[in-house]
Amino acid sequence: MTTIDDQAEWGKKDRAEIRPDRIRFRHECATDTSVIRHAHAGHWRAPPGVDLPSALLAQLLDQQHRLQEHHIATVHPDADRRMILYDGMAVGRICLVRDARHWLVVDLALVAEAQGHGIGRIVLNRLMDEAIPARAAILLDVARDNVRAQALYRRAGFGPVGKDSCTHFRWIWHPPAADYLPHLRSDATHPTMADRGNR
Repeated sequence: MTTIDDQAEWGKKDRAEIRPDRIRFRHECATDTSVIRHAHAGHWRAPPGVDLPSALLAQLLDQQHRLQEHHIATVHPDADRRMILYDGMAVGRICLVRDARHWLVVDLALVAEAQGHGIGRIVLNRLMDEAIPARAAILLDVARDNVRAQALYRRAGFGPVGKDSCTHFRWIWHPPAADYLPHLRSDATHPTMADRGNR
């Protein structure tokens, strides 16, 4: 299996090089743990002014990853857990819980090297294209200190729903009017997370 850790040249990619048709999804498996841990580590931020020793930081990051995975397994055992691939390389993971009216993004994380290239927006576009015919709203939680993620979700059309915690904002995206034409989206014709050919 190819992972982001094997690709020294990834950080040199330009946003213009990222092609939506090269992004695929497959079911998560046991060998994906290191990529998921790496992705979670890329989203953690120490409090301002706090400089942690590397050993302690590694311990805290591992602990946070384990807590996140325990939460998903116990609270959302039936979540659809997919790895995000670019050119066959695992660069992140998305966990999604679907019901008739609302889809909840339990986890969406990209490894640090893959952030800032537009991949997160492409993943959101795919998710929204699937939610539109289901007439489902999409809910997610974003950390209060994760300004980059907040900007991404805001550009994608998410907004506050008013059920915030002390550490996260809860945001929602509503499907547009019924006359919306999904094929107008630049990457709408590319495989979706539900496409069996990409599992």
